[in-house]
Amino acid sequence: GGIEIEFGYTFNYAKKAMDNDWHKEDRGILREHEFGLSIAYGILDNLDISADTGYANLYDHDSDPEKGEGFCDLGLGIKYRFLKLKSLDLELAYITSLSIPTGRFSDSHRLGPSDEFWAWENKIALSRDFGKLTMNMDFGFSLPFGKYRENERGTLSYDLAVGYQIVKWLQPEIEIN
Repeated sequence: GGIEIEFGYTFNYAKKAMDNDWHKEDRGILREHEFGLSIAYGILDNLDISADTGYANLYDHDSDPEKGEGFCDLGLGIKYRFLKLKSLDLELAYITSLSIPTGRFSDSHRLGPSDEFWAWENKIALSRDFGKLTMNMDFGFSLPFGKYRENERGTLSYDLAVGYQIVKWLQPEIEIN
């Protein structure tokens, strides 16, 4: 029955990329600022549903056009906590979500933050509390599908986060992913 509202800011920057054979190569500067919003609702004790979106400002020197901004794709998700060890303050959860291409598409005048294809993401997440300090780790795979996925093969992901519960309703986090 609880509601969680999460505001986020993500900064991405790159001067290198990986080709399809996993070789590192130089590229022009890529920079992205994204402001995100996520809302989750606990429908059962161990089951949450969520929705998320954002707004992004983009710059990619290797693209034509180089700049753009707009709303991001819509994500709809489910999180099922299948293990809770109260004695260790440790939890494991399975997270699955669907990314729906509702954001601004790129066109000949500006970049858009939409992936322009659907994607199904699956993750395993581990959380551990140490009093007011929380540490989280997850890993997973995103599978693109649909008419516009072109050469997209999928994405392996991992995330490490540390948060601190300042008050009951506020927990800032720092993440590396």
